[in-house]
Amino acid sequence: MAVNKDRLVDAAIALCDLALTEIATLKTSVDVLAGQRDEARKQRDAAKHQRDEARTQRERIRKRWRAKLGLDPESGLPRTADDGEDDEPSAPAASVDAGLGRGSTTVADPLSSGDPLSTGDAFELERNRRLLAPAIKAKLDAGQVLQPLEQETLLRKTMPVFQRRAPRGEAPSGTVAFVMVADRSFLPGLAALLLSLMDVYPDIENDVVIFHDGSLSELDQAYVTGLYPHATFSAPDMDWLDLSEYETSSRRRIGKLGYMKFCALRLSQYERVVVLDADTLINGDVSALWEGDETNLRIAYDFGDREYASVSNHTGREVLNSGVISIPGVLLNEETFEAAKAVIGASLPPLDDVIDRFADQKAWNVFLMGKPVTILPPNYNCNIKYIGKFLGGQTEGISILHFAGPKPWNKPSKAKADPGKRSQQFPAFWTNRVRPLHFEHRLRQFQDETRWDRREPALPRSSGEAATCLLIETLRAVDHIDAAGSRFETVWLPDPSEAPAATRLAPHHAVLGWRNFVLEAEGSLRLDDRCAEAIHSLEARPVLWAPFAAKAPLEGDRSFQRHEINYLLHERPFVRYVDVVGSTEFDVAGYLDSARLDCLTYGAPIAKALGFRRAVIVNHGPPTDMSSLFNAFRGSVDLCPSPRPQATNDRVDYAVRLTASALAADGVELLDGTRDRKLPLTKWDEGGR
Repeated sequence: MAVNKDRLVDAAIALCDLALTEIATLKTSVDVLAGQRDEARKQRDAAKHQRDEARTQRERIRKRWRAKLGLDPESGLPRTADDGEDDEPSAPAASVDAGLGRGSTTVADPLSSGDPLSTGDAFELERNRRLLAPAIKAKLDAGQVLQPLEQETLLRKTMPVFQRRAPRGEAPSGTVAFVMVADRSFLPGLAALLLSLMDVYPDIENDVVIFHDGSLSELDQAYVTGLYPHATFSAPDMDWLDLSEYETSSRRRIGKLGYMKFCALRLSQYERVVVLDADTLINGDVSALWEGDETNLRIAYDFGDREYASVSNHTGREVLNSGVISIPGVLLNEETFEAAKAVIGASLPPLDDVIDRFADQKAWNVFLMGKPVTILPPNYNCNIKYIGKFLGGQTEGISILHFAGPKPWNKPSKAKADPGKRSQQFPAFWTNRVRPLHFEHRLRQFQDETRWDRREPALPRSSGEAATCLLIETLRAVDHIDAAGSRFETVWLPDPSEAPAATRLAPHHAVLGWRNFVLEAEGSLRLDDRCAEAIHSLEARPVLWAPFAAKAPLEGDRSFQRHEINYLLHERPFVRYVDVVGSTEFDVAGYLDSARLDCLTYGAPIAKALGFRRAVIVNHGPPTDMSSLFNAFRGSVDLCPSPRPQATNDRVDYAVRLTASALAADGVELLDGTRDRKLPLTKWDEGGR
């Protein structure tokens, strides 16, 4: 027994020794890790110190060059001749228009004031480069790495030469096709490009081939073909392209989408193919892209924030911008396409700093090495940044505007670049060009596709009695109205939650406003099931009034084929508030303004169109918010929407008075038939007298 106890004691001692050994080992490891941590901290502190030293040195150099260039060393602002302590520095211009008209020849960038290469004056830029050149050469001789802008300062530069005459060419023949590339995020740009092309050439019927990555849904494609019926879509197989090995920031941003433009080389059935980026806009005649017999490829140099085209050491010539390319028929074949694929693969590794910052544009520059090209004037591919910086924001004579950089149809928060960058200061160029085009096209489309058959009230009138309609927005407080057997027509604007009780009302007209529709995730519209069931349950078939955007889903539903359906054009971004603009015409043949209450926004123009002499507001719902309206410009923000002040009771009453005044001018009396709120109108006698 004693022996067993001794063995147990020995075993316990052995385990303790083993544990102590493990502890010692762990302590040693901890000490090693602690030493590594301390060393890492030292290296981090040293790196921070080096960074701070570099920043200090950079600031010293910046101040020294500011002083040499006659600028204030601290602020970087230009000095005046009598610069003193009490003088207020002149503020930099906040936009491309600021400073113009005050004798200013430059457009200041508030985020880069003091940078000698940020001015928009070619003379000053050239002078400043001559002053900077010795320091840059010394830096190069010392073996230091030059930034791209410093490299370009020492290279040959080609300045743009604009045409200063308005070309007058002809629309393209049927042997010319257009190619565009887009994904879902470029849908607004694609639509705008097509609208601008049709604006310059109203009778154009040329084929437009749109390559996409599969993200354009059937609804998206239907939207585009609704704008331009001659557009076709193709999702090419891009599995042959592998970008993973040589990923850059530009390739991550663009992906394979930009390289789809090379698929235009396969369109051998055409004599010429014009490739246009979906962030371009046609602003004037572009017949230079297809007129003439020469068989060269036509393309423009790359200009932008710099006033010159940079020269690539690899290609030996100026960088070409691939946003606009006119490809002749001799290059439209499978052999050329296969050769281009090989060139794309060979252009993925780094070649030189000037073209390495591009993705598909780099491939086009390499592909066109040694090929005869005709250089187009920058009128046919002008970067919006160049227009803002060097042309004072003026676009006359510019045939194609190119919105390279953050896209103007996106919300500012979606653009991942610095929100103060110059390229994000110009969404108004795009909006001011696109908004009128979209307005006119949508209005023409509405007028062409709708018919106004119903012009007289449905019920016969007694001799001498004024034709009266009742505007009923909710079913509350209508028990006192025997609508089915009365002398009045009822115009019902259903609340989806009350729709099942519609049989109580038996309306003659049912106005399906935006609150009666559901916007599906893919962008399609669907009538609320409760409203659909309520309308189908009525014995009498009411005349339906619906938004024009709902035409396709309503007419595609066979259950509504027995109804007469009229349409109203009431959609963003072209709805205004009556109380904001101070007037309206309530014309069902055009865009409807918002009168704050649906019973007036829709009911007033309907009453006027049907020839009623009286319109009575029986009740109304809460003020409507235009933000819930359908945005007809698919995929885009509001194109500078109208202001949306809060709908206070005073504003609503003002809108009611304006509505009454507009109707009175057309011989229609608007009356107040409400029980729960007094409107600023004459009270209606329920007996109809």
